[in-house]
Amino acid sequence: FRKKEYPAAIEEFQHLTQSYPKSPFVPASLLKIGDANYNLKKYGTAVENYSRIVKEFPKSIEAPDADYGILLSFRQEKKYDPFISHVAAFLKKYPQHPLAGQVLTDLGSHYEQHRMREKSLKTYRELVQHSPNNELTEQAQFRIALLFKTERRWNEALEEMEKFLKLYPKSQRTAESLVEAGELCLLLRDDSRALERFERALQGHPQDPLTKRIYLGLEEGYRNLGKLDQAEKASRELIAKFPNDDITYEGQLRLGLLALPQKRFADAVNAFSAAIRSPDERVASQAQFKVGETYQEMGSRDLAILQFSKVVYLYPYRTEMVEEALLRLGALYIQEKKLPEAKQVYRKLMEKTKRGDRREWAKKMIDQMDRGSIR
Repeated sequence: FRKKEYPAAIEEFQHLTQSYPKSPFVPASLLKIGDANYNLKKYGTAVENYSRIVKEFPKSIEAPDADYGILLSFRQEKKYDPFISHVAAFLKKYPQHPLAGQVLTDLGSHYEQHRMREKSLKTYRELVQHSPNNELTEQAQFRIALLFKTERRWNEALEEMEKFLKLYPKSQRTAESLVEAGELCLLLRDDSRALERFERALQGHPQDPLTKRIYLGLEEGYRNLGKLDQAEKASRELIAKFPNDDITYEGQLRLGLLALPQKRFADAVNAFSAAIRSPDERVASQAQFKVGETYQEMGSRDLAILQFSKVVYLYPYRTEMVEEALLRLGALYIQEKKLPEAKQVYRKLMEKTKRGDRREWAKKMIDQMDRGSIR
């Protein structure tokens, strides 16, 4: 069995149960047979093996494990109603058994996977309230917070994440929970509190894989508070720490976004031009657009038109960026007295956009050009 030679193991254990039916090792042998069939993905046969233990040896030490094997087999077979019923039966039969926490975890996970979030929350709360503090209750508390986040219930998510940090200060999830708490604070516009969480995460876990998210959070928090020097420092540290990672493009994009409103146009163009190389179209398309915006701010209309045109043709599936670029192009062509090009751009916008306000604006501009109101 330990060598994962399951068919041979089944044969040996069956021989034992048949040769020594009165042996005290029969329940353990039957459990091994069930486990072997489970590992062979013969879930129906496994249920038969486990059920025999529950019926014939209900007081044995193996009975709870067999009952647990039954509900796991039902779940693997996607027989969800029997799975849920068996969970309830297990908890009623073995309320204090060490496996009870795992059973609740499995049920909560099942509900979560099937987007039955309220039932999942209820199950995880039951686990936290009625089970001793251990890895499972810790995991459940963390999942509660993330479920609220998924539901966009930011305040409740933050409350539960802070509860996690208080209850499990030495958890292996501490860094992740601090980052999650920081990001939730950003969503709630509590930037100072967000920065405190990110700084704690960085100081206590400088080598954590989540460090990239920490630096991005620091940059956003400082930027929101108007502390642009510190925001820029966070982005530069991110780039320096991960020079060969694609996250550097996000860092460059943010450097450009910091430089542009300060009218540091050369810095902005350099940063955005670096970010354009990102394999992530979200980053690349925004950087391309921002290069155009920078040239527009500088009064270089021809260069701005070139960059906005690239957005339209290079990133056709980035709908919002494309439509924003078309709006900019229309205005620039009108300023350049290139009305045929402006009309063409607005017609393209009318074809692409699903937004009524943009369609109306494009139609209005075309009508004004047709009437000669715009020359």
